[in-house]
Amino acid sequence: MNYTCKYISLFVLISLASLFETQAQYFSPGFYPGGYYNRYGYNPSGLMNMPLVTYEKKGNLFWEKEWKVGRVVLKSDKVVEGYKLMYDLGNNQMLVMVNNDIKTLPLKQIKYFEWVHEPDKNVSFFVNGLDYTVDGVGLVGICEVLTTGKVQLFMKKDVDISRDNYLSGYYSARSVERASSRVEFYMAQGNHLFPISKKAKENTELFGEHADEVLKFAKSNKVKWKKPEDLIKVFDYYNSLLKDVE
Repeated sequence: MNYTCKYISLFVLISLASLFETQAQYFSPGFYPGGYYNRYGYNPSGLMNMPLVTYEKKGNLFWEKEWKVGRVVLKSDKVVEGYKLMYDLGNNQMLVMVNNDIKTLPLKQIKYFEWVHEPDKNVSFFVNGLDYTVDGVGLVGICEVLTTGKVQLFMKKDVDISRDNYLSGYYSARSVERASSRVEFYMAQGNHLFPISKKAKENTELFGEHADEVLKFAKSNKVKWKKPEDLIKVFDYYNSLLKDVE
């Protein structure tokens, strides 16, 4: 009798050990790269084998992190005014706070918009990049108009989104979504946009017959071609030269 109980107990322990060893090999579909499938083997029907996945987001997906009160003019000429606004770069849409509820306006519906910065009351003005072209192709996203005049300076922000997956254990994993921002500047002439390089000499053609004067001005003022405040000085100077010619 005792031998029978011992054999039964031993059989149960071996079965349980085999079960746990098998379950430790299964992972949820789509979460791990193919390398993990090759390494461990995967059972698509084993729902109990899926790990607990936690999700994290890092970085900023918005033009600015704070809500701004402003006005949006749509392609239909309808005006959305007096609401708090925030622009979502990741999805290229405007978020509008209406009675504590967030409504969305896709990029294709927007003509232009503006919002107010507190507490100085400065106003930022934005246009739809799809209404402008770079080498004949519409620019997807919004652009802030930094200068006025015959030639304008546009600033465009974008985000690059990447996702990294980490294995924390047999039954736990972590997925981290990272947003890294980048800024680009353009010279606007009518509806045509020309990219501005961060290297001074590569911008020679942009300024035509005034290139030497503009680059000399930029050098004497120690202009950084990636800083908006410095580029504003350059474009204000360039527009003053164009006025003198008229």
